[in-house]
Parts: sequence; structure tokens; C-alpha cells
Amino acid sequence: MPVELLAALQGELDHASKQLKAATARFNTALEVRYATRAAEARRACGKDTGTVRLVDGDYTVVADLPRCGCRRALGWLAAVLASGIRDVS
Repeated sequence: MPVELLAALQGELDHASKQLKAATARFNTALEVRYATRAAEARRACGKDTGTVRLVDGDYTVVADLPRCGCRRALGWLAAVLASGIRDVS
């Protein structure tokens, strides 16, 4: 592959990477807005401050994980699973 093509490809990959990071941040924010309160309530009901809880939202089961480490408080979303398979969540 010519060096010019490699350089162009690298530029395209850099741009795509930035777009993916931005989309991921928006997605995670949307999940937090929608589920953070319910996840916190579910953890309190189980008598725990951190860890994994499952929330049912229609046909989806959302698995929310809040790590036990001293890291910044963040919700890690493992999956949104439809009973009959996996679908995109928007």
C-alpha cells in the first residue's frame, strides 16, 4: 500500500475513533440518566452500596454494575438483553 494511502487511512481511523468515543459517552450518559436512580434504589433494597443489580425495563433486562474500587463513581453497563435475544438499545 502506498504511504499516501496509509496516511489517509490513519486520518480516517483517527476521525472514526473520535466519533466512536463521543457516541459512547452519549450512550453511557443516556443509560445513566435512565437507570442510575433505579439502580441505586435496587442496591439499597439489597443492602449494598456497590455491585451488580438487574433492572427489568419492558422486554429488556439491564445489568448495572457499580465497582467496589475507589475509582470515580461510575455506572458500568454490562448489557441490555431482550428475552429472545440481544438488540440495540437506543
